[in-house]
Amino acid sequence: MAKRITEHTDLETRVTVLGISQRGGSPTPFDRILATGFGVAACWLAMKGKFGQMVALHGNKVEAVPIKMPSRT
Repeated sequence: MAKRITEHTDLETRVTVLGISQRGGSPTPFDRILATGFGVAACWLAMKGKFGQMVALHGNKVEAVPIKMPSRT
């Protein structure tokens, strides 16, 4: 997938295996529910064609925020 993203965006893309880089304990129920909420919100953004945004937790709400892309110089 990283190769395809790079081909379509001309941006360097790297793959990370979370099992190696993750430093923490087991996920809590809140972590699992939040991850599901982020996934649902990200799918809705993609279905609506709202690219260039990501989902974030603001207070107790999952909201979309713009992603600032690096300039291609």
